[in-house]
Amino acid sequence: MKKALLVFLLVFGAATCGLFAAFVVREVVGARKQHEGQLAEGQRKLSRMLAFSADDVANIVIYDRYGRETWATVDNKKDVSNFLQNISGLTDWSPNHPSFDRSYYVILNSVGSEKFEFEMHLKASSDPTVYIHQVRKEGNSTYYLGRKKSKTLKAWLDSCFEPR
Repeated sequence: MKKALLVFLLVFGAATCGLFAAFVVREVVGARKQHEGQLAEGQRKLSRMLAFSADDVANIVIYDRYGRETWATVDNKKDVSNFLQNISGLTDWSPNHPSFDRSYYVILNSVGSEKFEFEMHLKASSDPTVYIHQVRKEGNSTYYLGRKKSKTLKAWLDSCFEPR
């Protein structure tokens, strides 16, 4: 009887481990496919936005890093055009656990009511690079759709906070 119980436990344990392994693989593969889908969504959205002219943009709103407090709203066509010109030269970047001195949550609202969301990060004031996460926020969740950087966008971002 003990031998039968031991055999049963071994077979049951092996089957359970096999099911658990299959579950883990399915979840990992599913998560990877979801992430790849989000990256593709981000690339499509970015391509649409990069084709915009200033007339296609209702405004650009700059918030604190959490999106709670509005710090600036840009609706002047010249400033919007300057933003579009500067963001057109984005390049890819891969973070290596970066730390940032300042971060902003930025939404570009199109005339057609589509919104493009970004987290823009800056390091020390001497570094001209703006590190950009393209995001989609839903409730308390943030989905990361891509990473880019710009060496020319910092001057535009700084100008949004200058007195006029």
